[in-house]
Amino acid sequence: MPATSCSNALHNLRLPALALALFLASSSLAAPGQDSSGASSATGASGASGIPVVAGPANEKPEMPNPEAGRPFGRVWRIAGDVTAAPRSGGAEPRHLQPGDQVFVDERVQTSIGGEVVFKENDGGLLAVRPSSDFRIEAFAAEGKKTDHVSLHLFVGSLRAITGFIGRINRPADRITTPTATIGIRGTDHDAYVLSPELASANNARQGSYDKVNRGETVLSAGDKELALTAGQVGFVPAKRATTRGLMTLLLPVLLDSVPSFYVGGQFDAEVDQYSQTAEKTSDAMLQQLMAGTPAAEPLTCDAQKIAKDWTRAFDLALRRRDSKALLALFSDDVTIKATVHDADGTPTTLDIDRSQFVESTVSSMKELKNYRQRRLTLVGTPTDDDLGHACESVKVESSVDESGVMQTKNYHIASTESFILRHLDGKWIAVSGESVQH
Repeated sequence: MPATSCSNALHNLRLPALALALFLASSSLAAPGQDSSGASSATGASGASGIPVVAGPANEKPEMPNPEAGRPFGRVWRIAGDVTAAPRSGGAEPRHLQPGDQVFVDERVQTSIGGEVVFKENDGGLLAVRPSSDFRIEAFAAEGKKTDHVSLHLFVGSLRAITGFIGRINRPADRITTPTATIGIRGTDHDAYVLSPELASANNARQGSYDKVNRGETVLSAGDKELALTAGQVGFVPAKRATTRGLMTLLLPVLLDSVPSFYVGGQFDAEVDQYSQTAEKTSDAMLQQLMAGTPAAEPLTCDAQKIAKDWTRAFDLALRRRDSKALLALFSDDVTIKATVHDADGTPTTLDIDRSQFVESTVSSMKELKNYRQRRLTLVGTPTDDDLGHACESVKVESSVDESGVMQTKNYHIASTESFILRHLDGKWIAVSGESVQH
């Protein structure tokens, strides 16, 4: 938009409190005394009701308490949809995971039909959990010792696992078990898959356990039989079933001629592929730190979700207090801001706003703001580091917001989505860009 047109649009639209988080809409949105009835209420971006979460096996036998329960395993690095984690016992409600959340030994993680999550493990490994999957973290220790170990049990669905340093210093103790097989890890990037009767029917495939090696090698075993798999190969162990044939004959691991069609990539696979290229170097650096007696950095030392919460809390507080100085301090001098607003007849206009316009509009509109109310319906903070490093230098904040108030005797009601890019500059988190879209 030309500078003159942008200036005229700003004058005519009178962005109400620009801070109505990210310069959202004009005072012309609603007629005097009338709310914008067209504004739609935002809903959570994940965990929509009605999406079933994969159920675990029925009639599980009571098990002895896990002595490693509660030991940290890793953190959520990427997530989409509804993903829950719950301890084996204690009656605790499942946690709906968010970016930066830790997961622990003895927790059972389940993804919904549209849910996916990628964990960065505390030994530098990576675990991508596909939709409609269900697994438990059985054991984990990453102390840089020969006794380090990791054990996961996959009930149903798929996991893509990239080995951390445990798979190199104690190979026999790095494994994934399924209802019919054990997958031994040998320093690798591989996809384990368990097809339940329902998944097998839906995919026109045999029920059982599969493993596809992308890099390195694994060993697929059932009973005392083993099958070594290398890059590009897929092994299979069928599900147990009643038959006149000997059980060991039925459960022999077999090498498939081709990759089954149900093996499809996840939405974060491009980033997982990138991480895979440097995973060994990353995990070795962590191991060297541990062996030298220096605590290794966790795969995600910054808590992106907490950073997002703290920054938006300061933003919202400054707005409620009409504190222009505090508000402006949250943005860089060269901040770039894009706002899509609607006029009275619903026509959208996208404005590119610089800092000087931001300052002028914010200070002016905040003086006239009355009866302001705001609710953040969703808030997600995600690291944006291109090099997938351990420390967050940049965080993306995404939020859906519902706001209302009075400006110049006119009532308004705005539903919008906001996104900010925060960078850690001079010891604090500030926004270097922002975008808001009114609904």
